[in-house]
Amino acid sequence: MAQPVILWQGGEDINFPNGAAVSWDASAGRFRSTFSRGALYQSTIGGFSESTPFSGGAVNSLWFRCRCWSVDVSNVQQLIIGPAKAGTNKGLYVGSSNANAGKWAISKYDGTTKTQLATESGTSRANQILQEVVMQIVGPLSAATVNVWIDQTLLITFTGDISISGVSAYDCVKYTRDSTGFCELSEIQVADGDIRAWPGLLTAALTGGGTTNQWTNNTYTNINGTVISDSSPTSDNVNGEEQQYNITDLPAGSFVIAATSIHARVAKSATPSVTKVALGYNKAGTVTYGASQPAGTGYGTIEQIDQGLFTQADMNSLQLSVKAVT
Repeated sequence: MAQPVILWQGGEDINFPNGAAVSWDASAGRFRSTFSRGALYQSTIGGFSESTPFSGGAVNSLWFRCRCWSVDVSNVQQLIIGPAKAGTNKGLYVGSSNANAGKWAISKYDGTTKTQLATESGTSRANQILQEVVMQIVGPLSAATVNVWIDQTLLITFTGDISISGVSAYDCVKYTRDSTGFCELSEIQVADGDIRAWPGLLTAALTGGGTTNQWTNNTYTNINGTVISDSSPTSDNVNGEEQQYNITDLPAGSFVIAATSIHARVAKSATPSVTKVALGYNKAGTVTYGASQPAGTGYGTIEQIDQGLFTQADMNSLQLSVKAVT
């Protein structure tokens, strides 16, 4: 059976460049340290953070998964996270019930009004305990089926209309904090198939220089921070020059590598010789790249998702590679 296709994934601030800024927490227990460097949290009450767009465009059927550490479970009808339409806050959110904050619930939000669709029968939303949240949506949105699993147990099923005016499909993830309580998030993934059996999402951060180092100011610690900082970038203005980095090894275990993704913040000067960046890999001396992506004059996140390119044996020697392109 073919692996599900990853439509989007992330778990650091670079993955939510739009809307309200997300903050960072590296406190133990709020994320799985073998997979993540920390957890995201929304520090602005009423703020909505928007991810980069789904690869391949908008969809009305998907699987969504994240790890959630709830800081406070006293707030009812709280929205947390879910698929949405970019440029708006309209979407389908996992959060708390409008009657009991200890109950997980799903609600649609039209930018003004929350409409609760279904809630679990029990009270499994745990305070300050890391939980896995999985949501399946089977479209069309006007006659959808939505299932929610918490820690691999099916707790919510809803069948009916989840449509919102102006929204026929979802193209991003929205994360919000609309009350004093909030949830810290990590290992966020969106796919076109069932991802419940997957062990997780590893953040493979830069750990050192790679084989080829042609860019200026290329020390890896300048650009591998857990909080966005554009103050000390690595740069290049020569077409075809490459920069490579070693990345985090896999945790112990046996894995099938379903997909890899590269995420980078890029910008260009007013009149550069090169205007694009290609993202790729150095696999045992063979360097390959995806399509070159244009850089704007202001910093923005570019991403590339590659499905099934590598085996577990490839990963611990794999290097990230970037190339300057005219």
